[in-house]
Amino acid sequence: MNIEIKFYLQHLELVLSVMKLLRINQTYLDTTAGFLMEYRNKPNKSIRLLYHEASAIDKHIIRQAEYLEELEELSDPNHWIPFESFYQLIKDKAIANWEEICGKVTQCVAPEDDSKMSSQGTVSDSDHGGSLSDHNTASLAPSAASLCNIVLHLLIILFLIL
Repeated sequence: MNIEIKFYLQHLELVLSVMKLLRINQTYLDTTAGFLMEYRNKPNKSIRLLYHEASAIDKHIIRQAEYLEELEELSDPNHWIPFESFYQLIKDKAIANWEEICGKVTQCVAPEDDSKMSSQGTVSDSDHGGSLSDHNTASLAPSAASLCNIVLHLLIILFLIL
């Protein structure tokens, strides 16, 4: 079975930061711009990154994202990147606990009441009996690093279940 999944992300500064972490050669984004991440499992598990912009007249411009040299070297002539190679390239940019790295308190108060809640959640793969290398993602408003973590977790889950 051939599976192809597309992710779309858009939110200006945050997305530009994630694009840079994913090794997309982008220095500026218009307000409506973002990127797509395509995943396919055949002929090999691989991804491709695309640039997306919605114009004022409701037309969408989707084109191949320009890769940084280190990413371009991994890609084939159609810009598909082997999943494992991509993961190895970007995994060092992911963090397990942004609050600890930024010196933030690890507990927060829910706006509805005075009870404390953890600001972390673990992404797990129930089909494989546990967490994915114990990676955690923040449950508060995402930073670029935690959004990059989410992308990584989605890729890991796809890799494990497909």
